[in-house]
Amino acid sequence: MATATSHSWVRTALVVAAVYTIIGLATVAIGRAAGGGQSSIAQAVRIASWLLSALVFLGHIAGESRRGLKAAVPAGRASIAVALATFLLALIATVRQVEAGNARPAVLIALFVWPVLTGLVSLGVGLVLVRLLRTVTRGPAAS
Repeated sequence: MATATSHSWVRTALVVAAVYTIIGLATVAIGRAAGGGQSSIAQAVRIASWLLSALVFLGHIAGESRRGLKAAVPAGRASIAVALATFLLALIATVRQVEAGNARPAVLIALFVWPVLTGLVSLGVGLVLVRLLRTVTRGPAAS
């Protein structure tokens, strides 16, 4: 039974990472089609990307924390999905730069640094969210 549970959270993390990646790629494409750069539409698309990703993160945290595990487990699982999506987006950007002939050695560092940084930040945020969700769902303490 433990194997089915472990496969379940891994599958969920992979799906969530795919959703983050799709959000990232779609919003970049929409922003470029809208003129890119600092246009108000491109800025609105970036904000929409952040909001959508935040909702996905919150949903992932909420779903994982329902399982009654220690706070670090749901936060860790959600941060793995974030780090994986960040790696995928950095990999796609690197491939595009190589194809365009614009690759620099520093770009390869992003493949490893960005997933670690986003994973650590999302772990911290996830821990706070799990605790907040559990406090809110428990309700006021009985007198």
